[in-house]
Amino acid sequence: VLTLRHRIAIAAAVTALVMITAFSTWQLVDNLPGHEFALTAPMGSKTQLTLPDGSKIWLNAGSTLKYTSQFDNKNREVELEGEGYFEVAKKKNGAQFVVKTHGYDVVVKGTHFDVSAYKDDQFIKTSLLEGAVLIDAGEDRLMMQPGEMVTLNTATGTLTKTNFNNDAHAWIRNMTDFDEITLEDLDR
Repeated sequence: VLTLRHRIAIAAAVTALVMITAFSTWQLVDNLPGHEFALTAPMGSKTQLTLPDGSKIWLNAGSTLKYTSQFDNKNREVELEGEGYFEVAKKKNGAQFVVKTHGYDVVVKGTHFDVSAYKDDQFIKTSLLEGAVLIDAGEDRLMMQPGEMVTLNTATGTLTKTNFNNDAHAWIRNMTDFDEITLEDLDR
């Protein structure tokens, strides 16, 4: 039986191994033109990445982030499948940061937000914690302010904006934040 201390040590070692592997792969092929990088957080784990422009991203379990070797202070575009929390570095040149999902693009200049866009989930959600973002779903475009959440129902194509009260990125701190749930519902 593993003690809590052993479990923590194993989790830390696995996280370090994932980070070292991602960094080593990045360094080996960084100079190849047009090369695509992909970082995946395996099921049951999370990972963090700092992009070349200084933006920080946390990936939740089962999530993948892709970007190319041309990612820099002018070309700041990533593709997300799954859930990621973003702290986008602000740039003096005003270069936009774009998160592409299978339903819409999140366009920002510097902000903190959470995007959940798992392939097998009917809903794509973006929760804005700080700054401002534009949701670009082709013909539908919505500006967001802090405390707002935009949801796309991929089955119907309906895009809605609501307010949220929960901690949209509690998963980063290994916490769960339930909104309007009873203890009876939690026990089920």
